[in-house]
Parts: sequence; structure tokens; C-alpha cells
Amino acid sequence: MAARIIIYNLSIMKVLIGGPRTGSSYVYEHIDITNLKDPTVRKPHPKAEFLNPDIMPEISLAGKIDFLIQEKEKGINYTFKHHINYLMTPDYDYYNNWFKDFYKEDEIIVLKRRDIWKWALSFMWQELADWKTAGIVDISTARIININTNVNLKKSLDQFFDIKDQLDTVEGNVIFYEDLDFPFSKFHKLSDIINYEEKMQQAGINLEEIGEYYEKKKASTTYYS
Repeated sequence: MAARIIIYNLSIMKVLIGGPRTGSSYVYEHIDITNLKDPTVRKPHPKAEFLNPDIMPEISLAGKIDFLIQEKEKGINYTFKHHINYLMTPDYDYYNNWFKDFYKEDEIIVLKRRDIWKWALSFMWQELADWKTAGIVDISTARIININTNVNLKKSLDQFFDIKDQLDTVEGNVIFYEDLDFPFSKFHKLSDIINYEEKMQQAGINLEEIGEYYEKKKASTTYYS
């Protein structure tokens, strides 16, 4: 069978890629509005993280990607935010073997954080809260969430730096969360509501020990910048 040649002829789309707690919900609100002005662009799901395994879990990651490929052949593009850890999986590297080629004609926006410690704190807080305070719409909900102090935060930091290393390999227009000043529309900035360090210390977590482990990981991470 002859190889199939696929020619995409779609408008340039803004494609956001970041990682957990980089501020992607805040940034994506604005990208979503821009992309949907194009009549050939649609949303694949009401939630923004289409490739999140917890969203439509009955469909595999490979199945979701096949859907996007088939739809693009029909002239339809889909807008959603990407997290690098959903693409670089233990089983397959979808970033290098799919994402880069699939979006090569689009504008890739890479969202990072300048303050790595604050990013790590935000990540650890979500681990403690079982990710129930990610993407806060109702401020009162965030304030009453109970945290699980039995979480192994050193293991969480191992995962955090793996994700950071992955994100540091991504190519595109890099922007930093701390540099952005457009208003929040739907979501609230959780760190304005909760003082992570204070709450963690009140819960009996040894932040000094965690901070020392963080510094060791930061010093040894491959792509630290």
C-alpha cells in the first residue's frame, strides 16, 4: 500500500504547552478565546486538558491523538492546553514523535515559571490536597480543603523535577507566568488565597528538610536554568 501524504491547510493556531502549576489555566483562558475566533477550531471537551488521562478515561492517549489527526485531515483543529508530562510518558514520547510535527505550522507558546521554589511549593500543595485546589473558581472552596500530611513530598519533588526537565526541552516561544499581567477571568490565583509555606508548617510538615531536598534536586537536575 502506498504511503498516505497528508497536507494540512489550516489557519495558524496558538498552542499552549506547560506543566502542572505553571499557570496554564490562567493563560489558556485568553488563548482559548483567540483560537475559537477561527471557525475551523473547536473544543474537544469542556475541560481544557483533553490529554489528561482522567478526562475521557475510556479513550487512550493514542486514541485521542488519532482522533486529532483524523479531524485535522478533515480541516478541523482543536484547541486545548498541553502539559508536557501527558506527552512524554514512560511508554512513549509523544512530544518528539507527534506534537512537534503535528503543530509545526502553529505558534507554540511554552509557559514556564521564573521562581522555581514557588512553582515547587504550588505543586507540593496540590499533592497534599489531592489536586482538589487546581483551577480554583470558588475561593471559599480552596480555603476549606483538608490536606493529607502523609504524602511523601520528596517523591513529589522527584516527579516535579522530572516534569521541569521535560519542559526545558520544549521548543517554542517561551513566556513566564510572573511576567504576565492580564486580568483573571474565570480562575483565581491560589497563592493569593493560601500561604503554602504557612499552611504546611501549621500542618506539621518539616519545610526545612523539604527545602534541603529541593536544593539537592535543583543542583542535580539535568536542564536546570
